[in-house]
Amino acid sequence: DRKPAVILLDEIEKADRKVHESFLNIWDRGEWVDKKLKYGDSSQTHGVDCSRMLFIMTTNAFDDQVFDLAAKNKRMLSGSDPGHLLEMWDTQLRKRAQTRFSPYFSGRVDAFIPF
Repeated sequence: DRKPAVILLDEIEKADRKVHESFLNIWDRGEWVDKKLKYGDSSQTHGVDCSRMLFIMTTNAFDDQVFDLAAKNKRMLSGSDPGHLLEMWDTQLRKRAQTRFSPYFSGRVDAFIPF
């Protein structure tokens, strides 16, 4: 039985779209397949089980927007229900993420959490 793992992808906005597509394939399959050429023309593949991995992605792409959201919602920041506040932030950041990343990629993200 494999232990869970955490994969940190720092500044994901700097990655090429092909990298984003690779992660979509990993998330769809639950496996990372690496093709390795061995012994002339015969190729072998090696798979890594990713089903118990938590992927955490950071981005600086929305820094200015996070500050704008905080300024606009300053009243809500004090005395608000933390769950409601996180839900509001998630909704607003998700809309912005769809302008920076493909809708399919940003749609696969479970939560957007500002920090």
